[in-house]
Amino acid sequence: MVLGSALVILVGVFAAMFASGWRFQRLEQPLAGAGKSTASAENWSPPLGPGENASSRVRRLAHDLSSLSIASTNRPDPGKVLDEARALAGKGQYEEALQRHIWYHNHALEYDPGQSGVRISFALSYWIELGRKYPKARQALIEIRDRDHRLFADGRGDFALFQEVSAINSNLQTEDDTVALFKSIFKQDPNLARDCYGLAEEVLVRKGEYDLCLGVIPDSEARFNSIRQDRERTARLPRSNPQMGATLQTYSDSHFIQQTRALIEIMVATGRKPEAEKIRSEALAIMEDRRLDSAVADAEKKMTKLVPQ
Repeated sequence: MVLGSALVILVGVFAAMFASGWRFQRLEQPLAGAGKSTASAENWSPPLGPGENASSRVRRLAHDLSSLSIASTNRPDPGKVLDEARALAGKGQYEEALQRHIWYHNHALEYDPGQSGVRISFALSYWIELGRKYPKARQALIEIRDRDHRLFADGRGDFALFQEVSAINSNLQTEDDTVALFKSIFKQDPNLARDCYGLAEEVLVRKGEYDLCLGVIPDSEARFNSIRQDRERTARLPRSNPQMGATLQTYSDSHFIQQTRALIEIMVATGRKPEAEKIRSEALAIMEDRRLDSAVADAEKKMTKLVPQ
């Protein structure tokens, strides 16, 4: 009885706070830079959604309390928030645009998991574009990247976080930081490094980290089978129209060639040319392409240029 009365009073207090415009943030993801004056501090949140009123807020809050989950009472559209960021940037309202970017990055997936691809691709490119006009925006993105790095240092990193960090570094053109992070992951958690390898391979090969790559994928045949299976999975994806089918096929072929050439380059660079030639033959049996045919020779030519004269 006492507990029930206390809960009613608590709901009433929260309802009054909500009616005055106050809202909870999700506890599991605190505001970036909370309590500090940083470029990445989150100081904006979307207004309440359509049809939201004091009564519905109380009902939703009661549900959150009964399930021991305190969540945001509004249901914003992350895609619209991202559109707002671009529109505000176009009007020269840079701080307002930055705040939309920060909110979108921190919360988009809470409301729409389908934003996962956009969040680490188009959204970041828009953010970088804003940073060219408004340096504080670039600094905010660096702070978020550094925050993610610290999570790995604390042992709380995972595949999704590495994907985020590598995407940010790619947009910031600081890919050496991705290499350094991958090296630290491989040292601390080899299994996680193997999970993340596909995201890092392109930059690792480009930076000449062949021995590191070989340490993650000692079995070249198993790696090639994984590349081949990725292509087969893409081929099985549903196509709603011929144009989509053609686009998927082009992507699948390009990705297959890129990954196979990277694997061949790793094998050549680490003195395993016979394996590289075997992989080339197997790849050509799947797909005839001059880039695959010349992969071994191209890798050897690149190694010759890398050797000090």
